[in-house]
Amino acid sequence: MDQTVKARKVYNDAQIFDIRTKVWQEVLPSGRVPRPRQSHVGASIGGVMLVHGGYSFELKKTLNDFNLFDMRLHKWLKISLKREGVLFEPSEISKTKGTITLNS
Repeated sequence: MDQTVKARKVYNDAQIFDIRTKVWQEVLPSGRVPRPRQSHVGASIGGVMLVHGGYSFELKKTLNDFNLFDMRLHKWLKISLKREGVLFEPSEISKTKGTITLNS
């Protein structure tokens, strides 16, 4: 199986889908906008979406970052997760494909 990643057009824009009107709305977020990527994972809870990892064609590497998007304020927030004083490092498989589970 060929493991080569082929370059594609990737984006870092933000769009919100209104389930009542069934219309996508492009938003111009403030804050530190994450790099364009593909193969990332995300989850939302309340009015916040967490985006993790993916592949950056610009950097030609797998990303291991965490970004929060406040859907009400249209603002990106860069975060670091720490566990016992050590930066949280997800498993190798979650860096390219995986899932995020948020428990409330």
